[in-house]
Amino acid sequence: MTELDEPHPVLCKLCDKVQKVVGALKNMAQTARYYSYYPRFKKIGDGVIFDNDIWINRPHNISIGECTFIGMRCRLNAIERISIGRYCGIAAGCTLMTWNHRIHDRTIELRATGKEAAPIEVGDGAWMGYDATILPGVTIGKGAVVGASAVVNKDIDPFEIVGGVPAKPIGRRTDDGVSMYD
Repeated sequence: MTELDEPHPVLCKLCDKVQKVVGALKNMAQTARYYSYYPRFKKIGDGVIFDNDIWINRPHNISIGECTFIGMRCRLNAIERISIGRYCGIAAGCTLMTWNHRIHDRTIELRATGKEAAPIEVGDGAWMGYDATILPGVTIGKGAVVGASAVVNKDIDPFEIVGGVPAKPIGRRTDDGVSMYD
């Protein structure tokens, strides 16, 4: 084995400058995304952060409260209204889907069944883990937490912690911390 050579000081300075330029470009891209989305939403609060590669359908049906974060690769499909509160965290890959196919009549091909839609409400301070899916008609209470990859098909009480497919209560946020269920 040989020892690694000390990095060349000129290369170190060049790397530092490149990192600063890349950081500045990321900030510019973030600002451009924000201002391109801003006028199309029903309502959007100050300090909302949109990460990269977000897919949004019908932004005029979407309201987002201040200081909320929307992670990369999120999908907001707002055939119906989506209302996201203040100080929410929506991790990468999350889906908020306000519609689904009508599947009740099995004599009709699924592609021909039409859609049924219902709004989604997300309370202030709620958090969604990576790749969580929120289905039509769901209300997520204030301060609730949705575990990674959970599929939420029923309302979640304030400060409830849910996980799984379909999502089920697994704990609760309390003034003393977190209380997990057995």
